[in-house]
Parts: sequence; C-alpha cells; structure tokens
Amino acid sequence: MTWNYQIVKDKHGYSIREVINERKKPVSWTVDEVSPSGDTRDELRKCITMYINDITSRPILIIEGGKVIGKEPPLTELLHEETND
Repeated sequence: MTWNYQIVKDKHGYSIREVINERKKPVSWTVDEVSPSGDTRDELRKCITMYINDITSRPILIIEGGKVIGKEPPLTELLHEETND
C-alpha cells in the first residue's frame, strides 16, 4: 500500500486529498481536503514540493458515492503566472 497527494473532484468541486493506493489503484482518500504543513520551514517546503510533484503527475480522480467513477488528465504544469500572484 502507498499513498500520495491527488486532486479529487466531487460534488463540492476540486480539492487535494491524501489517496491510498493498492496495486497502483486508488482504494480510499481523506474525506476533507489537506493542506501543506511542517514543523519547520524546510519541512513545509518539502511538503509543498511533494504536492506539486504529485498533482502534476497523477490523474484527477472523479468520485461519487465513495467510488472513483472517472479520471481527468493531471495538471501537467503550473504556469509561472499562476504561481507569481
């Protein structure tokens, strides 16, 4: 079993969740969205880097009724303008 951050789309919109995978298939995810955190600045930086790596390389899961009903392409890149506001 492994876990990663992944964008999930549900009836409330898009959010980032922790997703548990078994044999490379999502089997569960956090109910609520998660946010980057760390006890130190360096830990926070590492967490944000992990977020970016995960959400730009993994498909967006579409969930309904506790099941994955589809997928959207990942955010393959974050535009410079989007990160410089």
